[in-house]
Amino acid sequence: IKDRNYVIIGAVLVFRDITEKNKLLEISQRNQKLESLGILAGGIAHDFNNLMGGIFGNIDLALHESKECKVTQFLSLAMNTIDRARGLTQQLLTFAKGGAPVQKPAYLFPLIQEIAQFTLSGSSVSCQYDIAPDLWPCSIDKDQIGQVVSNIIINAQQAMPSGGGIEITAANVSMGEKEHESLQKGEYVKVTIRDHGVGISKKILPHIFDPFFTTKMMGHGLGLSTCHSIINRHGGAIDVESKMDEGSTFCFYLPAASKPVVSKPVSDVRHMGSGRIIIMDDEEIIRGTLRNMLESLGYSVICTNNGWEAVEFYAKETKSNRQIAAVFFDLTVRNGMDGKVAVKEIRKLNSKIPVFVASGYANDPVMKNPVEYGFSASIGKPFRMMELAEILEKHVKENSEKSGTNRNGI
Repeated sequence: IKDRNYVIIGAVLVFRDITEKNKLLEISQRNQKLESLGILAGGIAHDFNNLMGGIFGNIDLALHESKECKVTQFLSLAMNTIDRARGLTQQLLTFAKGGAPVQKPAYLFPLIQEIAQFTLSGSSVSCQYDIAPDLWPCSIDKDQIGQVVSNIIINAQQAMPSGGGIEITAANVSMGEKEHESLQKGEYVKVTIRDHGVGISKKILPHIFDPFFTTKMMGHGLGLSTCHSIINRHGGAIDVESKMDEGSTFCFYLPAASKPVVSKPVSDVRHMGSGRIIIMDDEEIIRGTLRNMLESLGYSVICTNNGWEAVEFYAKETKSNRQIAAVFFDLTVRNGMDGKVAVKEIRKLNSKIPVFVASGYANDPVMKNPVEYGFSASIGKPFRMMELAEILEKHVKENSEKSGTNRNGI
């Protein structure tokens, strides 16, 4: 500040607290990193699922055909291993642009408790629970939320190599406007998982949700970044606080469900059918595997490489009054008409025939809501005979009964 003679007589100091601004910037940068990784991860997972589809399907076929106890045992072990590989690709898919969770209203408990107990089985770490008795249900993908809990529990266990305790609490919270930097106003369920381990240093803490960031010798750096991605796609948020030698506390928030929980009975579907089914896939291994599966269920199969070929064949058969029982379309096709376009052409010819979409992009919006895109149902690669039988029983058999054609199902 100067007087009229321009002599300095004072000063004004302005201080700004940019803590919140920096925090928002960190969140934005973290989301951008995950989005970039998603483009890469989605492509890798799709190709890997296609390759696994051939292995998975053929082993499943051999398992159903095997009459030797020892061979069946080995094949079952192989199927269990591939199931784990399918879970790993699911982790990659959570980063992908189309990796929206398949959400249904469900209670978080006893789900979280069961996952925690399973993860800690055989270890020297125990869990204590403090759960609100009136806990709201949430709209969740159970597999993905299970993955979040499992990853956090594993980290907590590894932070306490000599054993210890983990505290898990869950409560209903009503979030006000701008009360949390990542959450909109509304009702949420807050889950807190606290350990008493070695803690995380202030230097490392801002990076723990970054993809491929790890301080472990054998770590891959996908665990916590997967957690962040899953919770974010559920419309929630995940936070962490930690002090060295005192432990870490992870909190995640999930929006409360607006619809009630509906229990669905589990049934063991056994299906046999007849008739002709068209397969369209640009991968020979997938065409061959799916053909063998369908033939083992009683169907005759016509294989095509792209959408145009499948549509032209269907149109020709329709004109000749030769019936087709169902059509399977691959969602994405290199250098050709894909399933999303092909189904529109089929629907111009027949609005009722069962048309299924199959893809290694198991969480693509088309796979999540197939009916909205003209399909009857979706099935994610790789899939088992039981999954295939289930959609055939529901859609092909039902369509056969309505049209009065003679097909068998048990």
